[in-house]
Amino acid sequence: MSEYSLWNALERASDLNPRVLAVDCHAGQFNYEDFRDRINRLASGLASFYHIQLGSRIVVLAGNCHRYVELYWACVRLGALLVPINVRLSRSEVQYIIDQCDPALGVADSEECRARLVTVAPKLPIIGWVEHDQMIDTSPVWEGLSPPATAPMGIFYTAAVDGKPQGAIVTSRNLLAQSLQIGLRLGLSSADGYGNFLPLFHMFGACFAVMSGCFGATNVLPPTFDAPTAADLVREGRVTFFSEFAPMAQRLGDALAWESVAIGRLRLIVGIDSLEVIQRFVKLGVCWFNLYGQTEIAGLATMGEVHGDQDEAGYVGEPLCLTWMSIRDLDGRPLSSGMAGELWIRGPTVVERYWPDRPTRLTVDGWLKTGDVLKVDHGRWIFVGRTDDKYLIKSGGENVYPAEVELVLCAHPEVLQACVVGRADPVWQERVCAAVVLRPGAAVSPEELAVFCRERIAAFKVPREFVTMARIPRKNGAVDRDAVRRLLESEPPPVLPQHA
Repeated sequence: MSEYSLWNALERASDLNPRVLAVDCHAGQFNYEDFRDRINRLASGLASFYHIQLGSRIVVLAGNCHRYVELYWACVRLGALLVPINVRLSRSEVQYIIDQCDPALGVADSEECRARLVTVAPKLPIIGWVEHDQMIDTSPVWEGLSPPATAPMGIFYTAAVDGKPQGAIVTSRNLLAQSLQIGLRLGLSSADGYGNFLPLFHMFGACFAVMSGCFGATNVLPPTFDAPTAADLVREGRVTFFSEFAPMAQRLGDALAWESVAIGRLRLIVGIDSLEVIQRFVKLGVCWFNLYGQTEIAGLATMGEVHGDQDEAGYVGEPLCLTWMSIRDLDGRPLSSGMAGELWIRGPTVVERYWPDRPTRLTVDGWLKTGDVLKVDHGRWIFVGRTDDKYLIKSGGENVYPAEVELVLCAHPEVLQACVVGRADPVWQERVCAAVVLRPGAAVSPEELAVFCRERIAAFKVPREFVTMARIPRKNGAVDRDAVRRLLESEPPPVLPQHA
């Protein structure tokens, strides 16, 4: 695989399926022959007009579109790095990413997104989809040499464990390995259509979009997830599989009225959701795969078919074919079956560095320490929780790191200390909650704290429950998040509205 690159995989898909739709987008449709030509011309235009070359960074602030997928592939072709930015991030969060990665070019799909980039990077050259298409129309086909298979192709910001996100440097080799192991497990072919219901700025969404290209499948691209629109795509037989985070599948099922005649060619779903939702899709004849993954492996480590049974709670499947997994104790020693410990992963999917040159949690012999706690129970890999130093909250598929939110809360003039935890939520799986210690004589309402946070971090990170405490409980010198969570559960405060 060292000589076979991610770009080679797309070339092969194009050679085998020149007339198959590569992208079925709200903004246009292109078969594989034309799609490959567009990518080569885009790469040529980026190199000629904006001097993009091996190692250059391009930030993009946009919704899903075939042009977004073309940008990913053009970066693969050139050896440049695409830096996708979550459109829900605040001004200061966007500023941090741009300041850190020092891009050569910005891409925005609307005047609003362009203005957001201009505000934080006034000297950065910024183009839109019009200029994107003009480069393709006026540029010759790129004929330069392809970069090595190990060349970086993207920086995906994640893991704000210490209060600031880190940019995982994903290589073409990482995504090629992911594409092969996931695509083979799902049995993908050129007859499939992948519903891009997850955003392309998300590692999970980007991984599946690239994988679909490697297997000659069609990337079906609505601008964002909207249940009625997604239901129409499913009914029309354009989508055969999709990936999701709760509550997407629930909303899609409701839009389809949970009728088997409405599911078209839909054959499988990969995602994390409630047992009830899984059961309902399985009854319609759709295969459901649970998973385990993270950005530091550029996608997934496990997958396994489930049926929504009670004994499947926590089950994440089995290791994929290019992934090695081991359960270790605190000293790094392998644990016996049935014992819970930290999951270590090794293989070609493992991301080795954060931008610009900070190592991920790698051991000297190449194992990635994931920070997640799993166990193997009679051959079944079960997710148990997270280690203390990597506590995070999963809300609607978005990662929320308490340390980042706590830093913002403690910046409020009335707040002395803060502890952020996650609580179960019937719609979003988890919701963000906060306990605060106010300064002597201070008074501030939950609504005021929420507004303060919303001005500084993305809305999905803003706590929806606040409780005031005299002190934050501690255990063995560290914040006792379990005690804070128990307090919130025993005396639940009012839940603030969810903001987009």
